[in-house]
Amino acid sequence: DPERRSFVGDLVAFLRTEITRLSATPDLVESLEVAVQCLEAVYQPAGQPDIDVWQLWRSARESAPAGDAEALKNEGNRLMKEEKYQEALVSYNRAICLDARNPIFYCNRAAAWIRLGDFERAIADAQLSLRYNPTYCKAHARLGDALTKVNRLEAAVAAYEEAVRLEPTNTDYQNKLDVTRQRLQEGATPATEGGAGGVNQGLAEMAARMMSDPSVHEVLSYLNDSNSIESLLNTGRQLAMQMGAQNPQLFADIRRLLQSNPNVADLVSTIQQQHQGDPNGSGGAPGPPPGAQPPDDAKPN
Repeated sequence: DPERRSFVGDLVAFLRTEITRLSATPDLVESLEVAVQCLEAVYQPAGQPDIDVWQLWRSARESAPAGDAEALKNEGNRLMKEEKYQEALVSYNRAICLDARNPIFYCNRAAAWIRLGDFERAIADAQLSLRYNPTYCKAHARLGDALTKVNRLEAAVAAYEEAVRLEPTNTDYQNKLDVTRQRLQEGATPATEGGAGGVNQGLAEMAARMMSDPSVHEVLSYLNDSNSIESLLNTGRQLAMQMGAQNPQLFADIRRLLQSNPNVADLVSTIQQQHQGDPNGSGGAPGPPPGAQPPDDAKPN
């Protein structure tokens, strides 16, 4: 395409001018020279440059009405409400081309990136927004949202703290800060580094090993002949003992995760109290937890 080759030729001319201007910084010059070589290899531009692309870009930006950028931002907001996130991203990109120093545009584009699942770009846009307005509380909160998605909880807490400091009456920011602090205290870690995801992976691996063990199949075969609760409980105890023997560390991790949940801890405490009252485990079905209300159909008429 001759037009594209001509455009690339104009762009290469600009890059060569930049190489001269940045001659005092060899690393940057080397990067620009590589870029020029790649463009020339692909497009093979010919002839002298027709226009000064840098001046053309500046003129176009300066002559663009401010209202156009605002209208594009509003269009992006509308598309976000309609859950058309890719289209919203295009609108925010166009708005930024017209007003590249507007922090709201970057903050809004960060929201689109989050919806599209590109959290690293969302982090970068939130940081760009804060570069142009360090006191923009929504950008701090959005940065916290993106950091939370990639489990960088300490940094997310710092971002939410700054948002709350700037806007202390915003309950949404405070709630996000509280939730993230709690996750940090509970020691949440990415699935690839342990935590709940690591436990799930460990369970899957242990299950695969158990199902290839003939003794497990023998235990499971009893289930077909089980005709009482007691025999089912005995089978469950045998399976639990075998699982614990195969992977004691996994069981310790599961116990730690369960005990970190206050609701589960209360339930375990209740069961232990009931078991202590009936050491043989034959006292019938356990009653409701202390203070629990009976269901409607169990209430007296």
